Amino acid sequence: ELANPTSVSEVSFFMLPGAPVPPGYGVVLYYAMPPYQAWTLVGSVFPNKPSGIFRTGWATNEAMVGCPVVQLGVSIES
Repeated sequence: ELANPTSVSEVSFFMLPGAPVPPGYGVVLYYAMPPYQAWTLVGSVFPNKPSGIFRTGWATNEAMVGCPVVQLGVSIES
């Protein structure tokens, strides 16, 4: 979980060298606000582009007003 999410304008996301990601797949980063039922895409990285800096937009997102925390989720997807 990430406390005070509206103070975070960018997220750096990367795969470690040698990460066991199958060919044709990438690693996707999502976030959810309480009660953590709706997940929103932040960005994705792939073996040929193993890192990225993604803007969150949380500071200007009206739904985030008063949200004390977000949860980050990672998924391996095609």
